[in-house]
Amino acid sequence: MGEIRHSVEEAGRLATDRESLGRALRTLRQKEIARIGWRDLIGAAPLKEVVATLSELADAAISAALDCAIVRSPSGMANRSTMTAMYRFE
Repeated sequence: MGEIRHSVEEAGRLATDRESLGRALRTLRQKEIARIGWRDLIGAAPLKEVVATLSELADAAISAALDCAIVRSPSGMANRSTMTAMYRFE
């Protein structure tokens, strides 16, 4: 597991509600974007690594936010209900 994913998961575990998770993810994102950008600017990381690291950050942050947003039943089971709407454009 990557260092970024571990940091995001740790932030998710420490968050007590959606607002605190949002703050933690924003802070982590700002820190990581600065670190990744700096490594790119000084040439310490090739483009492939920069893109992969940005993708890992995005994937981990989205996963943490989704885990927080999933409504759970009293038994702890995830309830991933979805609603699909279809429109006819003429």
